[in-house]
Amino acid sequence: MTKCATIDRNLNPCRGIATNGKFCKIHSYMIEYTDKMVEDAKPCGTCHKTHYMGEYTTCEGCRKRGEDNRIKKKEVVIKCVKEGCSFKKSEENDYCGKHQLCVFINETEELGLKNCKNAVRGCRAQLGHNYSYSACEDCLEKEREKDHKRRGVPIKETISEKQCSVCSKMFTKEMFQGLHGETQSCTNCREANKRSDEKRDKEHVNELARFNSSKPERKIVKNAWKEANYEKVAMYCIQHRKKMIEEDIDKYHSHNAETIKKWRDSHPEKVQEINEQKNKNMNYSYTNYKYSASLKQLMFEISKEEYLLLVVSPCNYCGIIQEKGFNGIDRLNSSIGYVKNNCVSCCAMCNYMKGCLNKDIFIQRVEHIATYNKFVEGKLYPNAFQDYNSVYSSYITSAKNKKLSFKINKCVFMIITNRPCYMCGKKSTTEHQNGLDRIDSSIGYLENNVYSCCGNCNFMKKNYSYKRIIDKCVMIYNTTKINKDTLLQNEITNVENEVTNEITNVENEVPKEKRTIIKGHKLNPEEIKHNAKIRKQKQRDLLKERYGNEEYNKMRAKEIAENRKKRTNDSN
Repeated sequence: MTKCATIDRNLNPCRGIATNGKFCKIHSYMIEYTDKMVEDAKPCGTCHKTHYMGEYTTCEGCRKRGEDNRIKKKEVVIKCVKEGCSFKKSEENDYCGKHQLCVFINETEELGLKNCKNAVRGCRAQLGHNYSYSACEDCLEKEREKDHKRRGVPIKETISEKQCSVCSKMFTKEMFQGLHGETQSCTNCREANKRSDEKRDKEHVNELARFNSSKPERKIVKNAWKEANYEKVAMYCIQHRKKMIEEDIDKYHSHNAETIKKWRDSHPEKVQEINEQKNKNMNYSYTNYKYSASLKQLMFEISKEEYLLLVVSPCNYCGIIQEKGFNGIDRLNSSIGYVKNNCVSCCAMCNYMKGCLNKDIFIQRVEHIATYNKFVEGKLYPNAFQDYNSVYSSYITSAKNKKLSFKINKCVFMIITNRPCYMCGKKSTTEHQNGLDRIDSSIGYLENNVYSCCGNCNFMKKNYSYKRIIDKCVMIYNTTKINKDTLLQNEITNVENEVTNEITNVENEVPKEKRTIIKGHKLNPEEIKHNAKIRKQKQRDLLKERYGNEEYNKMRAKEIAENRKKRTNDSN
């Protein structure tokens, strides 16, 4: 009996019996292949059947199916026909909920009419093109009534006050003294009219102002006035900011975002300095932990005082304190939130290496790696390393996403990954398949830059060098070995205390509900976006309230002036 002439999905010769002289029943579709095509055939990256694919990694059938699925997916959602809108159209018409006004505008245009300018405010009047006003008669009448109501009130006058004929506000009579005697309008309205008059020849006035402002003597006078009256200068800025917030807070935020982006692009070294200062700030770090806990919907019961005391203590695993003067915190049990008995001091590297592992499993893996590489005389814990499966196509996709070169073919991949893990010695089996680890994480997947590595060690190593990981494992082993007896006694004491506390709590008070993390418990992107929207709206309301408070504005202007004066004195 003749064996099939091709290979199976594992790159081994096919064990099937040839039924048509050359190929088995499974590979009978290759009967029309040439010898060269049979020699170059390889398993498809999707269906795993052996095909001749040329330069592709998937067969023609899988590529065609993928293209059909992509086209079908694009045809599912019908977008709003409004230009530039990416929302889904409503069931009633071709527009989304946001642009339903366009339906009325289109109907009006089809009738050869035009809509009232207040259509955005709910008016549905349809006007002829011969109609000379932009608003309908009803809207104009409402505007007239509103204007008459404001202006039609008889001018009031008392012994000390008088009503302005323009703004209808009451002021002291000193506000109505002009160059030629008493006036009917207040000083504010007259000044506003002056500014309007000046704008009528704006280009010429601005040209003169620019010329005069550029004079050295003028600059000296202006700068001297600013320094002497900086509280007024600050108040001008605050009032301008208040006006922008009241008129269009979205435009205000967009303008600020654009301004600060330009500043960041122009001062990268200062941005780096600010980020480094934030990284060294314990208060900023505490805020980050609270925010991270809220995204994961975990309890956060660590007060700032407890946090500050915890992070300045040595790392619970390796015993160091980071160069910046404090560590982070690690949850011993990752299924529980940030509660006092579950949090320990932890440096950044130990935190990355541990991930969401149980404390005992993490320490066993560390001791195993250090012992296997003959840096310590400890114990081996092969059962602490779970099984993973590595797929060749996944590495290609990952390298492409990271924009890294991938110069390893599947045959070399299988040869390397069948070797034991170079860090812990775990071997590939039918239940487990090792993967690849880049020795130098700054370059791509080259044959001289990769070793066989199990998923456990790959996650722990991350982008650290082999030497740095081994050194850290040795440090953790030595620290835990020295403190082993003390830790054991502390754990026994803690268990006894917990049991005592639980009994006391049951007897004296109702226990609080504790929320644990489960799969899917973390906020999804839509929930995060919704919460951010609520938070931003609260910030906007607070901003409006703050700048609407004149007492705050005065206090803030005074504070800015005092800070500037202090900086000026310090520099001198």
